[in-house]
Amino acid sequence: MFDAISATAFTVSAAAGADGTAIAGTFTTMNATTIQVGSVGLTVPVSILYIPTTPTQGAFIANRTYNISSIVARAAVASSSAATYTFWKAATGVSGLASGVQVSTGVFDLQSGALVNRSIAVTAGTGATLATGDTLGFVRTGASETAFGSITFNLIPT
Repeated sequence: MFDAISATAFTVSAAAGADGTAIAGTFTTMNATTIQVGSVGLTVPVSILYIPTTPTQGAFIANRTYNISSIVARAAVASSSAATYTFWKAATGVSGLASGVQVSTGVFDLQSGALVNRSIAVTAGTGATLATGDTLGFVRTGASETAFGSITFNLIPT
């Protein structure tokens, strides 16, 4: 655990843990919130919860540019009625998430069963990039009386 990092680069190594994985590498401080391991940046998971009364949720506002590396949805309780979520980003000043850009052509079917991680394909190109100030979230189609769970957007700072 580091309270502060003052160097621009430092080396860390650790013996293999119970799973046999050892940690080693040169870490480079990128800025106050990002550390890069070698040439691979760390992923920032952003999880947004949904409940039956959540038709649209834009809960993450990008504080810098990010690439969306993956979307994973997981229902704790499946919906008892037909409903889906689609995934969107909206630039500052855009009125409503659904007026923005879809970040995935895939949908999350809220009736698809509970306690299973569902990977949603990310749209390649500009849909997969968040600019500073973009809002990220999801829009529901259909009614969902019972569903609740979470959706995680895995982001890579650029």
